[in-house]
Amino acid sequence: MSPGKTYYRVSLPYTAKIPNVGAQTTGYQVTVQQASVANDYQASVFLSDQKGDLVQTYLIQFVKEAPALTRLEVSVEGKETATEDQVLPYHVIGHYEDGTQTEFQRQISIWKLSQLMVLILR
Repeated sequence: MSPGKTYYRVSLPYTAKIPNVGAQTTGYQVTVQQASVANDYQASVFLSDQKGDLVQTYLIQFVKEAPALTRLEVSVEGKETATEDQVLPYHVIGHYEDGTQTEFQRQISIWKLSQLMVLILR
């Protein structure tokens, strides 16, 4: 721990387990309260003098990052029979490592410029 600093914020990947915290020193008593769901993933390190009087408290806040996107599914309705100057609906589903999903639907415009097919998502 850095001198004068009593609060630490530690970012962890979504899938990481909350680590155990340990501390030791000479001339003082050390008590550690481990981080858990019940205390919002915050570990506390209490430093007391030989009489048992609290001298300093250190807090370590573990913060899990948002779950990562693992897969995208995109489907376009009617793409097999699409012609130029047509608007088709499309649907996107994002799958995250925690099992949740997010979805949205939009339309896609198809224009044909000579031999070039142009798709515009909107």
